[in-house]
Amino acid sequence: MESRKPRRIIWSFFTARPWAFLLFLLAAALFVFTGAGAGTFEARWGMKIAPAAVAKGPVVRLCEIAEPVGEMDASLWEKLGQKALWPAPAREGERRVLSRDRLKGLLVRHLGEAARLCILSGQLVIQRGGGLVTEEGLRAQVVDFLTPKIAGLKGEAGLREFYLPRYVFLERPENRMELTLAGELKPGRVSLHIREVDLAGRVLRKYAGSAFLDLWTAVPCAARPLSRKESLGPDKITYGRRNAAYLRGDVWDGRSLGLRVIRPVGEGQVLYESNLEYVPLVSKGDKVNLVFQGKYVRLMVPVLALADGAVGESIPVRNMQSQRRVTARVRDARTVVVEK
Repeated sequence: MESRKPRRIIWSFFTARPWAFLLFLLAAALFVFTGAGAGTFEARWGMKIAPAAVAKGPVVRLCEIAEPVGEMDASLWEKLGQKALWPAPAREGERRVLSRDRLKGLLVRHLGEAARLCILSGQLVIQRGGGLVTEEGLRAQVVDFLTPKIAGLKGEAGLREFYLPRYVFLERPENRMELTLAGELKPGRVSLHIREVDLAGRVLRKYAGSAFLDLWTAVPCAARPLSRKESLGPDKITYGRRNAAYLRGDVWDGRSLGLRVIRPVGEGQVLYESNLEYVPLVSKGDKVNLVFQGKYVRLMVPVLALADGAVGESIPVRNMQSQRRVTARVRDARTVVVEK
């Protein structure tokens, strides 16, 4: 008879404390022996503690602050998740911040050995009532918001490097997050206004966020090194795939004719509009005819162009006979005019 007493004591302990029995079963199911030797084990699953949570009632429950990770039986978590922990903040909307050490101590007190399976990321902020939007939820909203807007952009678009609040507490669970652009939608960093809005459309809180927009597209590049003042031609142009987020200005459309580079361009470099100009009708160093058109006289002498000029522009020229400098207006590729 005496050999049976310890079993009765243990069973009475578990029946009087059903949560202790559940945690006992939990601990027994969590560990499997590995090949490293007796006494070593690995967890089949654990519980990830969130950085923020909402307590719906006066007591914080395990399912409100944690989620299972790994090979967790759904029915077991359904029961274990209802485990009552510590008191929630007293008033609706009130928050409590638990440091990592404080949180770890509370988990040990309420979960015992099972607390070893909790994965903590840092402190925990708990709000009584209301709602909660996680960073993952916000990222999904940002993607849904921006996807139709970038669909019309020319090229292959993608989003990355989201800078968003780690979590957002809502005043009421039925409130929603509203997104608007903070500026122009273009490749690179896209800034966003994030607002909590109630059912009446009133803005309750404001946050900032952003995402990086990549836009890969084909742009005209130099097929070979180009010298200063060199004219563009089909044999000097190629196309390369570039991310528009890192382009330094407006890119040449690749269709305009009669252009030349202002400064040298290396092979494979993008052809920007700021580095191109139209080939002038008259170039510096060209020999042209200067026509002097007076009221009763018309003279023509050979001159040397001292600057580039398009039709209608005035440029300095030098008389090749007298070496006198005058300013004349470009009429065509071979003629400049001085009118009196």
